Amino acid sequence: MRVFISELTCGGGWPEPEISGSLAREGRAMLCAIVADFARVDGVRVTTTWDARLGTQPFDCAHTIVVDSPDDEPAVFRELAQVCDATLVIAPETDNLLVDRCRLVEGTWGRLLGPGSLAVEIGTDKQRLASRLQKNGVATIPTCNFQSSRLIGLDRDKAALMKRMRRMNFPPALQFPLVIKPCDGAGSQSIYLVRDHDQLLQLDAAIDADPLLESAIWQPFVAGRAVSVGVMYSYEGEIIEVFPPAEQVLSDDGRFRYLGGVIPARGVDLTSIQHAARAACEAVPGLRGFVGVDLIVPDANPDQPVVVEINPRLTTSYIGYRRLTDENLAERMLPGGNSRPIVWREGCVSFDAAGDVRSS
Repeated sequence: MRVFISELTCGGGWPEPEISGSLAREGRAMLCAIVADFARVDGVRVTTTWDARLGTQPFDCAHTIVVDSPDDEPAVFRELAQVCDATLVIAPETDNLLVDRCRLVEGTWGRLLGPGSLAVEIGTDKQRLASRLQKNGVATIPTCNFQSSRLIGLDRDKAALMKRMRRMNFPPALQFPLVIKPCDGAGSQSIYLVRDHDQLLQLDAAIDADPLLESAIWQPFVAGRAVSVGVMYSYEGEIIEVFPPAEQVLSDDGRFRYLGGVIPARGVDLTSIQHAARAACEAVPGLRGFVGVDLIVPDANPDQPVVVEINPRLTTSYIGYRRLTDENLAERMLPGGNSRPIVWREGCVSFDAAGDVRSS
């Protein structure tokens, strides 16, 4: 079986001149890990792509095509999706990058080893996802469209700002502090914690100038611990296992930058977190392969976790999970793959966003 693994930021498709930042670090780490794991499966031959701008490709276990330019990458992607037996797509959700590539694979009659385009479309739109979760009885964070000063006409007057917010029918839950972020964001990019009216007015220019916030949402800030849960689906679309929760390590500067994680998370109600993650996934049709669910364990109600979002793709936490077991997690994504319960090691694994892992 020939498997094509495509990671956008390092695989040749990144459109910006420099390949750097959190998306590139996490993308490279995920790509290296998943290529190595699929290459260890008997009967599987792995093909992937690598951006020439990044220098020598790092794989000795896969057939690697070096892509000279982002302009060349779409044609390479399309051809490999057609000729390979199955494709795993890793890409940011931003600007519909992930959903468009999944649709392209489906359009070639190729087989996706990750979620289908409908599931990706739902997971990409955070407001749509929040509405869907609420309708299915899954605890989540109230989510509303954010309109910048270009639309609501901020005039440096707190009373006027509050009056406009009331006219726009913002729900009572959306009081300060609040979080502003892209509706389709990935990699903790362009997230702002806004503590009060003064800070919103101070950030107004920066928010207006951020292209990732042209379509933005805001949510009430929920004080608590950030965790994520990996959920493994079979190729046929059945949940095989809900993984142990991972503690997310985030920056404390109000920007929530992802710094890594620790698996398993300590001092939390594992059962309630796993139950919430499963319920969230069951509300979204078409999930397949590895899916990541982000949650918050509220300080006020630690036994009632709330779902933040579903990542319909491989996430950086996969790097930690694969080191917490002797089994090959990638094998479970294949048609007819291993569906037995995963045996997890004792102890814990910590990792950073670049994929460096420590075990204890």
